[in-house]
Amino acid sequence: MAEGRVKDALHIVYGKSPNVVWRAIAGESLLVPIRASAADLSSIYSLNELGAFIWEALDGRRTVEDIIECVVREYDVAREDAERDVIEYLATLEQIGVIVRCFPSGES
Repeated sequence: MAEGRVKDALHIVYGKSPNVVWRAIAGESLLVPIRASAADLSSIYSLNELGAFIWEALDGRRTVEDIIECVVREYDVAREDAERDVIEYLATLEQIGVIVRCFPSGES
């Protein structure tokens, strides 16, 4: 990812889509779309430990950079690795429609 795109991505704030629910069932973290507009209703997404950690950090207030810092602290990984992985993961979640971009007051 180009450096300018990374810098732009660091300031994005994401929140969970209201069209999906998260459930922990038998030790698994699952995302379940509840409306047709949230990807395919027949799809259930299973999150690994890191994915669940990131999901829980998506509160509509933290920036991508904040989430990366949380990952670095929790998992003791290099910032560059966390940055790449978190940005790619969030892009995937956005693409499948389970997260949405949140904008501070006055922006759209």
